[in-house]
Amino acid sequence: MAVLVLVLLMPVLKPVGSLTAAVATPLAAAIAAPLVLLAVAIADARRAWGHPPEEAAPPF
Repeated sequence: MAVLVLVLLMPVLKPVGSLTAAVATPLAAAIAAPLVLLAVAIADARRAWGHPPEEAAPPF
């Protein structure tokens, strides 16, 4: 959770050393995107736990 807070605050924090805002913002996005995808995958797997596949996915 602390990593996520730091990533979200990175664009508004002052640049540290050679890490400028031009590098920090894409870096924050590159770190946050996989974390969000992982959280969604874990939530989906926990919701589907113990259900047959036809019940786990919504009908489309």
